[in-house]
Amino acid sequence: MRMTPHSLIVILGLSLLAGPILAQGKSHRSNNSQASCACLHMAGGKADGGCAVDKTDPACHCKMRNYKACRCADMAHRKADCHCIVSKTDKGCDCGIDGTASRMCSKEMAAPQRLMQAYRKPIYFGANLGMLQAHYQAGLGDNLFKKQVWQLGVYEGIKFSPYWGLEFGFETSSRVSSDASIGAGDQFLGVAQSVTQGYRSEWKLHGWNINLAGFLPFNEFMPYDYQYYTKDWQLIGQVGVAALKLKAEARTISVNGLALSNGAVDASRIVFSQNKVVGRVMAGVQYRLLQNVSIRANMLWENLRKFSMTSTNGKVVQGRDALGAQLGLIVSI
Repeated sequence: MRMTPHSLIVILGLSLLAGPILAQGKSHRSNNSQASCACLHMAGGKADGGCAVDKTDPACHCKMRNYKACRCADMAHRKADCHCIVSKTDKGCDCGIDGTASRMCSKEMAAPQRLMQAYRKPIYFGANLGMLQAHYQAGLGDNLFKKQVWQLGVYEGIKFSPYWGLEFGFETSSRVSSDASIGAGDQFLGVAQSVTQGYRSEWKLHGWNINLAGFLPFNEFMPYDYQYYTKDWQLIGQVGVAALKLKAEARTISVNGLALSNGAVDASRIVFSQNKVVGRVMAGVQYRLLQNVSIRANMLWENLRKFSMTSTNGKVVQGRDALGAQLGLIVSI
């Protein structure tokens, strides 16, 4: 077809009008591409310009599925290294780690890495301080000895897997003393009082223990969206035995309100001492503050009812179960 000057002018005018429209559409698509992809180039800290809406575009580390943000964590460093737009269970989520590598970051693939991170330092040392509430049977020490005592513990542990290990420890209580007045007709260590007497008592508990320890990371049972935020928390539990020594003594300090001389007080001294192997159970939580440092809070139960002590003059002390609360610090190596 022969081109006339008039037709050339029309074509040129249409081209001038279409150019800005096409450029605007291209810019709009480019902006959509940038907005739709949340890949972060961690090395530079800026949005990766290579992201594209196309699900199969190799320039984008994140596959575009469901347009739902999820956290991809570098388990070795325990921090978020990219934001993936991916379905929660997509195993094809390829996270760029510092812009130089890729890592599978689905829940199924990340779980073994989380567990192995906690297992990389299997030996740890710790110390705790707590309050032990120890009780005695009625008439066999409950109206004589003080119930609360401070308890200090040190221990060493070794993990054989991310979920369980062994812990060895030593515990000792402070030596606590108290004064008590037991009236006529009341029981004093299994014997009825004929008169009102005042007593001064003290006791101390210490010994070794060995425990089977269990560990359950919070993010193993938390919803997917909360796993990153609970990765440093663990439930802990222990079942074990302790070889303990309980030593207690009592002195008469007054009779019917009249104080005894020092010599008479010393002469009335009654001593109890016994070694027993008892059961113990511990349960609590543990939080990792730093790479190698954690804190632990737990409750402790010990079967002190196994202590049953009789003095040479027939007085009896009978223990009951003890319950304690402890707070400790742990260092892994």
